[in-house]
Amino acid sequence: MQDIIRNKQVALQKKIENDISAFSSEFNKMIDNNASLKELTYWENSEKVRTFSNNFHNNLMVKAGAPDDFNGVYLTAEWYKRNLYMWSFVEKNTTKPNEKVMVLVGSSHAAMFELFIRDKPDWKVTELKEIMEQ
Repeated sequence: MQDIIRNKQVALQKKIENDISAFSSEFNKMIDNNASLKELTYWENSEKVRTFSNNFHNNLMVKAGAPDDFNGVYLTAEWYKRNLYMWSFVEKNTTKPNEKVMVLVGSSHAAMFELFIRDKPDWKVTELKEIMEQ
């Protein structure tokens, strides 16, 4: 955030702060309304939260800093790198055709995995809620 402030990227700073505030507010409201752990988990693993996470890394942080400053891009690149390492582990350990695989990761990692899986025609994502309510 220091690069954003130093470069007077007021609109970007406001967008990031507003998005994080809205995210936190919605989560806190659920807790205040006594949402169950199951409801909170479904929300954390929702398409809305995955989209928020990917948008944060892929569309907002890459804009941070001066035109010749790539700290925001570096943050996103490290995020991708971590997820690619994890994805590589899944790929290398899934050897049988039609094998079912459950990958238990935090929602922002799941958001990246969903992007990777979209490009694999023989794979599909099954939502946590779908599995839990069978």
